[in-house]
Amino acid sequence: MSIDLGAIASNFKCSVDDVKGMLGGIYAELPNIVDIISVSIESNDCGSVVMASDMITSQINHFNLTDIESAISALVASANANDQTACVSHFESLKVAINEIEGLL
Repeated sequence: MSIDLGAIASNFKCSVDDVKGMLGGIYAELPNIVDIISVSIESNDCGSVVMASDMITSQINHFNLTDIESAISALVASANANDQTACVSHFESLKVAINEIEGLL
């Protein structure tokens, strides 16, 4: 796994359980945002893809979740290029990265 709870806890100067609690709160909100992205990709609403991706970015800010950050960056670039095929591919990568959080909780 690429998420290092110990490193995050060290950065925040808290316990791993505290990090799990914070990530649990973030993870609870992600399904709604993922649904928005899914519907937006299906309807080729690239502006909404970018907006929802930015919502995830603001949620995970400072956690150094590089897989999610990379997937979001690629998704936003694809949406800005109006490339629906690439959006679908990067969205799948994003979902895999998000599911890694669930495995840690």
